[in-house]
Parts: sequence; C-alpha cells; structure tokens
Amino acid sequence: MGIEARFTLSEHKPPVISYVHTDGIYEAYGLGAPEIAKEHLIEVLETQNVQDYLWMITIMWGDIKTKDKMIDWFGYNDIGDTWNGNPAISSWVTRNGILQPRSAQEHQGITCGEGIMILGIEEEHRKESTSSLEEYVHSKPRNVPFNLRPNRHI
Repeated sequence: MGIEARFTLSEHKPPVISYVHTDGIYEAYGLGAPEIAKEHLIEVLETQNVQDYLWMITIMWGDIKTKDKMIDWFGYNDIGDTWNGNPAISSWVTRNGILQPRSAQEHQGITCGEGIMILGIEEEHRKESTSSLEEYVHSKPRNVPFNLRPNRHI
C-alpha cells in the first residue's frame, strides 16, 4: 500500500491534484500505470460536471478483482471570503469512467483510509503553507508520512 505517483493538472479549470495509489494500479492500467492513469483521468475529467469547483483532488486506483480503473473524486468549493476558509467538499466515484451510484458507494465507500489521510495532509498544506489557489496547486505537501510519499511526481 502507498502512493505510486502524484501529479497536478494546474491548467485545467478547475485545477486537479491527483494521487495514483499502488492498490491494484498495475492490474488495472498495466506496466505504464502512472502515465496511463494520468491519460485516463484527463479523458474522464471531460465527462464530469466539475466547473463549479474551485479545485479538485482525485485518488486513482485499480480494483484488483475486476481490473477496473477507479477514481475517487473530491471537489472543493464554498471556501468563504478568505483562502484559509473551510471549504465544502463533494465526493463521487467513477469505475472505468462511469459515475457510480451512491448505493454502490455505500458498500465500497468513497475512498480508503489512506485516501482520507491524503485529503487531510493536502488540507493542512493548503491552510498552513499557501496563500492562494495558484500557489497551492504549484506546490506539494512537505510533511508526508513515509508510507504516503509518492514514489514519483509526473
């Protein structure tokens, strides 16, 4: 378990920070998993209704049993009047690019425990180390536990 890669789509509106989790990633995406996962995210992103979010975080992984390409999506908005505000966060899951109904998510959840840790690390980094969205999406957290440090940045 851990993080294979982290990348940012800073030019996308809204910008996207994405983590590629090691769980099932090579089963679902094959040998070039992190780069193929990035291409998959870009394709699926165009099908999602995300224009109202200020920024997004995604966690990509693979279902080991079915070899499906999974994305846990987190959209941030309603931050308030200052960058240090407390944003509302929406979540949803796609399987092979198809939005999963909430009933399916009840059994699988919206993300894993390490996913929750990543979201917390990112939120702490945003609030304590950055002063704007642009600065945030062009930086990365510093105090990341060893097991959650990305093996590479793509």
